[in-house]
Amino acid sequence: MKGKDIYKVLRESYDIKDAEIEKVSISSINDVYVIYISGQKKYVLKKWKKNITNIISLKFQNELERRYKIAPKLYVNVHGNYVNEDGYFLQEYVNGNFVEKNMNIAQFLFKLHKYLSKIQKDIKIEPRGYKKSIECANRDLTNYEDYFKRKGNNDLAVNAIDLIDLRRKIIQSTNCIGYFPKKFGIVHGDFKPDNLLYVPSSNYCVLDFDYLGFKDLDVEICRASFEFTNGEVKDVLEFIHSYCYLYDHKEALKNFLNYLLINNFPLNISSYVSNDDLLEKLILDRKYLICKVTKVIENC
Repeated sequence: MKGKDIYKVLRESYDIKDAEIEKVSISSINDVYVIYISGQKKYVLKKWKKNITNIISLKFQNELERRYKIAPKLYVNVHGNYVNEDGYFLQEYVNGNFVEKNMNIAQFLFKLHKYLSKIQKDIKIEPRGYKKSIECANRDLTNYEDYFKRKGNNDLAVNAIDLIDLRRKIIQSTNCIGYFPKKFGIVHGDFKPDNLLYVPSSNYCVLDFDYLGFKDLDVEICRASFEFTNGEVKDVLEFIHSYCYLYDHKEALKNFLNYLLINNFPLNISSYVSNDDLLEKLILDRKYLICKVTKVIENC
């Protein structure tokens, strides 16, 4: 959307005038803008892609901010809603530093899940976890392989097919029979350093709740163990045990690997993400993560 249209959204949906806008260059599927008032960063305006709309996540974000002060404050628009008809919503700009790799984050993640579980008692949410057999997964891989072969021999297509081949290879070598999650809870869905700020006045602030849902706990915990460490066996296991020392790390990591092998992200967003560079980066990141998880499982 052009700058003048963003001004129109601010004016008509939030009665904000005389603002300056800056589109944020981040690795995000959605559009994100920083809003300046009198030269100061004041708000963040975000636009969801239609495929990613998750209204319930804003209810949880609002409660995390209201009860625990660990999420940005949301602002209702002139119609009394969080999101307008075009998928825009406004929240406060939080001054802080993005968290670097840090083992102590495991304990904060445990606390976050506890808070989300308490909020769930007041907000009804349907399970979003899924199971999938290996037969379904193999059909998906064939379909995506055909799709990217038709796109030509560019870097994006080559890397996508490499990811498909890697998944097939590990599915065969591990005798994966599918993905069948067992431990469910309310999770953030995209818990990583880019979505966590350190704020001196309030410790941590969690950002970007687009993928929040009632999902597989193993996936969130294990993914965080790689995002917030260097991915070495010792560090990954220490992170998981710091989250909960009774947690069965072997079972959790195997389940996480099955998820990575069966889940089609980021191939499944290629139809509505126009930024090929971003999509290629997500594909390379997923290849790297699958290799790291496989290595840790082999050595723990």
